[in-house]
Amino acid sequence: MVDLATEAFNTNNFALAAEIYERNIAENGPKLDWYLGLADSLARNGDVMKAYFSYSRAFRLGRVTPENLKHLCTGLIKLMNSREGLIPAPKPDKYMDMFACWLCRGVLHDPVTIPCGHSCCRKCLEREKMRKCKKCGVLYYYPGVRTFKTNVLLLDTIKKRFPLDSDAVKFKALGNELFERGQFEEAITTYTQAFEYAPKDHRIYSNRSRAYAAIDRYQEALSDAEVAVQYKPDWPKGYFRKGTALMGLNRYEEAIMAFLQCLTLDPAVESAKKCLTQALHKVLSPLHLEAQKHGDLQRAVQNPLTAFMSSCASTAGSAKAKMGQSCLCMVQRVENKLQESLQKAESCAIGHDQEKVDSNVCDINTGISTDEAEPTSTDDAETNTKEHSTTVYEREVSCVPSGTCSSPTTRKRTCKNATSQTDEAPPKQARSEQEQQSTEKNASDTYCVEKDDFECSLCFRLFYLPVTTPCGHVFCRGCLDRVLDHNSNCPLCKFSLVEYLAERRQATTEAVESILQVYLPQDYEERKKIHEREVEEFTRMSRERQEVPIFVCTHAFPTVRCPLHVFEPHYRLMIRQCMESGTRQFGMCASVENTENFSRYGCILEIRDVQYFPDGRSAVDTIGRQRFYVLSHDKRDGYSIAHVEFLEDNKIDEGDKEEITQLHKTVYAEAQGWLTRLSQPVKEQIVNHFGTLPAKDVSLQWSPDGPSWIWWLVAVLPVDNRGKTAMLSMTSLKNRMRAVRHILQFVTRRTNVCARLR
Repeated sequence: MVDLATEAFNTNNFALAAEIYERNIAENGPKLDWYLGLADSLARNGDVMKAYFSYSRAFRLGRVTPENLKHLCTGLIKLMNSREGLIPAPKPDKYMDMFACWLCRGVLHDPVTIPCGHSCCRKCLEREKMRKCKKCGVLYYYPGVRTFKTNVLLLDTIKKRFPLDSDAVKFKALGNELFERGQFEEAITTYTQAFEYAPKDHRIYSNRSRAYAAIDRYQEALSDAEVAVQYKPDWPKGYFRKGTALMGLNRYEEAIMAFLQCLTLDPAVESAKKCLTQALHKVLSPLHLEAQKHGDLQRAVQNPLTAFMSSCASTAGSAKAKMGQSCLCMVQRVENKLQESLQKAESCAIGHDQEKVDSNVCDINTGISTDEAEPTSTDDAETNTKEHSTTVYEREVSCVPSGTCSSPTTRKRTCKNATSQTDEAPPKQARSEQEQQSTEKNASDTYCVEKDDFECSLCFRLFYLPVTTPCGHVFCRGCLDRVLDHNSNCPLCKFSLVEYLAERRQATTEAVESILQVYLPQDYEERKKIHEREVEEFTRMSRERQEVPIFVCTHAFPTVRCPLHVFEPHYRLMIRQCMESGTRQFGMCASVENTENFSRYGCILEIRDVQYFPDGRSAVDTIGRQRFYVLSHDKRDGYSIAHVEFLEDNKIDEGDKEEITQLHKTVYAEAQGWLTRLSQPVKEQIVNHFGTLPAKDVSLQWSPDGPSWIWWLVAVLPVDNRGKTAMLSMTSLKNRMRAVRHILQFVTRRTNVCARLR
């Protein structure tokens, strides 16, 4: 029975596995492995409440490790992800979003742009070690992160936009080095110094929280983590730091919720999963008798996590089941807290804790300087935390970038001083924060992008559809394509762009395009209109048949395939323009020997597919459409364009209809006979290049160019260029079929003579 349950579990039939385990326990009595198997099956099936109590019973039967709770962890994550809107998306900031890294949510540092067009910090990309963009899911195939060069344009723009950010980055990097060497106190001091240049950088709060946790100062670590969460409520690492601090404070239920919020934003954080299993293990472990005497057991049973999982169990069985009151309360509290964090992040006004001092409520404003507060030891902080125990969902966090906690006595004195100083000068820290807020607001409102910095170095116009090469340079997509038609190296640094050509993605750089749209809206719209007019002009000339781009190579015929290998730069450009304009058509004319001219008669080719090679060459699959006569021609962008007149067959007279019909049957039969006498290798070569012989047309004039099989024969038969040009120029179906029959008879006689000579 147990083997059957294991097999059912491995095949994802969790309901059957749970049923088998329950029956086995009922018949044979409780056993640790069976209860663990039952709990795992229930957790994966979505019945988290029953799984919770099954794990509790397993703890009473023997030793359960945190690793045994991984399926409970998976079930909780699945339930959190199923609740839409639990973690609302932050309000977009059009002045800042283009400068933010989508991994760390901070200002870009050493920005690199990946092939999908998104930009992020180099260190963030190296740390993730990913082959797929987490923002859009697009794969990229470069051998490593080091292949990406710094985006030069973004780097220069960010230095101008955030002149103090580089100093903050230096202090943060120094703090990271001190942390790695185990000098945690020095790291905390360095992180605190970084706030002078970036007082609202959530990454610095996160790093300082980690440093506090390393020396067991979990209350300070929690304060910094909560500030990071409030500034960036959609950043998973903030919730991870918060959960780690709560674990150190033995507030395991709240830690579980923090880790779940982290995993809701990014289910791939393995460290959060490990910590979540450890926190669940702490909650489910049997409490000591001494702890039960103090009522801890009762509080554990009534904790928010139990209420949350109980409500989940009430809704997992049926989509129409009513959600329990406890679940409504729990989810509402979580959503309210997250929404509150979003509002605080948007307004950038984070309040301080409100505490009762001498039976009076004293509001501590955000303008209090850290220099005015007396330092408090870690032991005092822990004692103070126990005396003023509140949940994480009921507390507000101070945004003062300080490395110490304040005692109740100090807070009382500070509050009074702050009140008395209202009519005088504000404290030093308050002035600095107000000045910083004013500076940032003015920067967002009045920061001006220099137009010259955003001009393409190839066309000397404002960027349109900007793309970033692997070497970090930005160009207009159309300009870069035209350059790469001639050379596969970067036009500025001569870096090889063979891999860039191989992928052919050409995704626009989102950050650069957003900067243009936000800071240079009028110039960008004008540039867009110029590009649209150019494309519209090309399309209009082609659709109105006034001018047709000409590919000078060989003869093409209506309804017949014409595969092309395109490698010359001007024809690469022509094919690309035909594709971008949507016409997907161009003219094909044969070249005239020993001259630069081309035949006056040609055929329109329609592009069906284009396959690109790594070096920029392409294989173009086309098919013939309509014949034309060249009235005049000229040059544009290195290739010929022609003003043409389209040709159609003359209508069949009633007197010639019977003769033409009989000729149609006779020539088709002779063509079939000639094909059957060809050798097998020749037949295969013809089929691979032109396809099979088309069937006879039901109507002789269903097409203005006549039956398609005649054109197929003209393309296959060994006829010189003058003969093929003559065929294209004929507008009489009767004369064309007679000419084809004459050629067939000549080829057949020659074949027979050659056979007799052998």
